[in-house]
Amino acid sequence: MSEIKGRSAMLTWDLNDRHDPDKGYDIYVAKDKTKPDSGFNYQGWFADPPVTLGGLEPETEYTFYIRQASVSGSSVPSERITFTTAADTATAPPAPLKKPHQPRVTEVTYESLTIQFDNVPGADGYDVYSRTNWLAGIWNGSGTYKLDASKLTVGQEVYLQVAAQDSSKARPNSPKSDPIRLIWGQLDAPKDVQVVTATKSEVTLGWATVAGATYYEIYSGGKLLGTSAEPRYLATGLKTSQPYYFTVVAKNDLWTSPTSARVKATPGHNYNLVYYYASWARSETGRDFQPSDIDTSQLTHINYAFADICWGGYGESGKECQNPEIADQSGYVFDGSMVIGAPADDMPNFAELRTMKQRDPDFKLMVSVGGWSWSKYFSRLAAAEETRLTFAQTALQYLRSNGFDGLDIDWEYPVEGGEDDNDRSPDDPQNFTLLMKTLRETLDAAGQKDGKYYLLTIASGQGDNFTRNADFTNSVPYLDFVNIMTYDYSGGWHSSAYHNAPLYYDPANKQSTAPRNNVAGGAAGHLKGGVPNYKLVLGVPFYGNGWIGCSGEYGECASPSTDGTWEAGKFDFTDLEENYVTQSTYKRHWNDKAKVPYLFNEKTGTFISYDDEESITYKAIHVRKENLAGIMNWEISGDRNRTLTTRIFEELPIYGNPSQARPEPTPTPTPTPEPPIYWIPTSTPSPSASPSATPAPSATPAPSNAPSVETPRDAVGHWAENDIVKAIQLGLFQGYPDGSFQPNEKTTRGMLAVLVSRLLPPTSAAAPAPFKDADRFPAWSADAIVQVQALGLIRGYEDGTFRPDKAITRAELLTLLARAAGWPPASGAATSFMDDALIPAWSKSAVQAAADKGLLNGREDGSFDPQGIATRAETAALVLRFLSELTK
Repeated sequence: MSEIKGRSAMLTWDLNDRHDPDKGYDIYVAKDKTKPDSGFNYQGWFADPPVTLGGLEPETEYTFYIRQASVSGSSVPSERITFTTAADTATAPPAPLKKPHQPRVTEVTYESLTIQFDNVPGADGYDVYSRTNWLAGIWNGSGTYKLDASKLTVGQEVYLQVAAQDSSKARPNSPKSDPIRLIWGQLDAPKDVQVVTATKSEVTLGWATVAGATYYEIYSGGKLLGTSAEPRYLATGLKTSQPYYFTVVAKNDLWTSPTSARVKATPGHNYNLVYYYASWARSETGRDFQPSDIDTSQLTHINYAFADICWGGYGESGKECQNPEIADQSGYVFDGSMVIGAPADDMPNFAELRTMKQRDPDFKLMVSVGGWSWSKYFSRLAAAEETRLTFAQTALQYLRSNGFDGLDIDWEYPVEGGEDDNDRSPDDPQNFTLLMKTLRETLDAAGQKDGKYYLLTIASGQGDNFTRNADFTNSVPYLDFVNIMTYDYSGGWHSSAYHNAPLYYDPANKQSTAPRNNVAGGAAGHLKGGVPNYKLVLGVPFYGNGWIGCSGEYGECASPSTDGTWEAGKFDFTDLEENYVTQSTYKRHWNDKAKVPYLFNEKTGTFISYDDEESITYKAIHVRKENLAGIMNWEISGDRNRTLTTRIFEELPIYGNPSQARPEPTPTPTPTPEPPIYWIPTSTPSPSASPSATPAPSATPAPSNAPSVETPRDAVGHWAENDIVKAIQLGLFQGYPDGSFQPNEKTTRGMLAVLVSRLLPPTSAAAPAPFKDADRFPAWSADAIVQVQALGLIRGYEDGTFRPDKAITRAELLTLLARAAGWPPASGAATSFMDDALIPAWSKSAVQAAADKGLLNGREDGSFDPQGIATRAETAALVLRFLSELTK
């Protein structure tokens, strides 16, 4: 050790003949030198010596050891070194006062405009400015300023900012607040109206705060749903699969804004799929998983892990916070500031993620702060208003500077748990709520300037203690949603082979905690603990935990596995998928009680608990069953082949950006009835495919000798139950192996090709040139695609692909069926639907003709919703109506 200071010290060591800077070294630290190696905290990875260890406490004894990084975990730890840090002689400059908190308009009359702001610690006066012009000083502590509006004229700009000052001059004045800017006599239309969460029956909306507005009106289909004083609204009592269109109007006592842009939400089809991306995943000598390797069409949010927290000039990463290469950290960084934690990785990652956002603006880019290793200072910063404001204001600047859409707080953990040397306090619950309140107010106020709704979420421990320690009863109202970490129910701390993320309780697990410690138990605990179902996002792992020398499932083990993908005992799903499941020495087992798989090697006693496509499907079903908001995972580099992300996307649709859908499986075929079903005439070719409208009830009888079929379990009570059963009887549709029909899932181009081919007689038409993506067609749809292509019923795209997994829109499906039935070509004449302007000209005559014939109804608001995605139920019902019409 050398250069031992109050908050840092330099550590060096001699290299051995196995030195490899690409693998580097892991450094571990503890304040208690008597602890075993496994009890030390991970300090960080370093390529080679010497290294500066920062973020230490003054006059404190530390013990370190070094281990050469090795995936196998077999490297021998170094000898330990113990030292005591010096007294802290560094002096921080006086911190400027914080900017006045959340300035906002509270009243508008013809005579005055009143703004309020929250006072900040250390300030005894406030200056109000209109751009560079000083307007007034406020010394009464009221946090209120009233602008004389009697001489303002319509169209005149109002531009107000507030700065805090300390009359004793002990601290520098604050910077000016974000401006309140409006034009007298008008309000801007709310911007960035978005679906924040959606379940099968609820939709939560958010939008940017409008300067001058004191409340908002929320509409759907031209009808007023309600009002809100905040830029958020919860719509309830909605119908699954029914598209809704929402708009927002800003108001005060004098003015009404124009209507916002319309946002569409379809309950049951707008789930949140939140995937963590770890900064270190980009390392070319490690995971080598770049941001560009992510398929953003399969997700709604990327949570970037992690930002750091500065205290005493250092982050928990051990890096000095002041950094001339980072604009926001070029000067002294004060306690409680949110900072970039790994500049060498973060800066190129941010640039790549911003480029991805430009290509696909639909997904939300979040930054997560804290995590297991960097949560030490949360309790300390949350305990004081000064540092809460510091954290909130620097977090906002972090979002603005780096292009993020919101903030994810990963405090592991308030009150109890986490790293041994983390700060913790019995006051953490109330301070947790105060921190969330400060963040929410800061982000909402920023919307006035940025025209943006900033999201605020948390990563939540799965235990019932977290619901208490995070004060969910009072803190959740400030959060957009909660990502519950329902995994790591087992790990290296266990000496038996338990499951990592069991969905349900298995009585064979004899742990006393087993009835509660499962994914369903974690979700239920949060729902009971104060998290509404529409704010709860269920966590799933993209990794497994392993042990060796085990007698079997739940049996005693010799130790955690010394193997792993990137660290001992931890296995990425892709590693298991490619290198373990395929080995004859490993047998995959399925626990039908817990609904999870595991691998077992009888020769070595290696037990690996993990999640795969089957278990992920059950977890997605649980989300739907409990009416939750979606799924989160840790972390996306563990699924390089997109096996799990694709399955989740198939099970929990996100219609904001569809690109894939569940292909129809190939179970035992349903017999085709005799006589054969009606054939659609094929004399009129038709262009590219398209989906359905909400149909009216069908009266088409099934043939008398059609085989009887059991109603699929998820079709019982569905509005299209009779049509679904009839379509299966006629051999038009098949159900899924689990006995479901999935009526609310989308219809894809591949599905439609199969359906149309079942309506057609055999054809002798010459096979056309194959599509460029023909080698990727699912086996169940390949022949059907060739047949309908040969008949000109469904065409491909300009790039020569067919894209069988792409969802079909309502306008597309109706048009294809109309042309296949021989209806006249489109005339482009107007329809009777309220959204006629949105209906493509090539579809209008088919839409109106189908409506005139009673084959379809519009949505409840009188719209047709041409770009809505056709569900399997809608498609089945509409096809039956067309068959009925053709046989009249």
